[in-house]
Amino acid sequence: MAMMTYPYQGEYAERLHAEGEAKSVLWVLEGRGVPVPEGARERVMGCRDMALFDAWLLRAIEVASADEFFG
Repeated sequence: MAMMTYPYQGEYAERLHAEGEAKSVLWVLEGRGVPVPEGARERVMGCRDMALFDAWLLRAIEVASADEFFG
């Protein structure tokens, strides 16, 4: 029996999940008043590493700047 894939599975779903995680990280930073330059925003939105999002989310609640966030 052949396996079928659907648009909400695989690469498409992974991209949507990553975009949601990236937005969460940015929302935490912005909600805390941490300025997020365009370059930093693009770096976060371009990430697809789910483990890195976990680390970033924890870091986002502590940092005072985007430089500190990536440092």
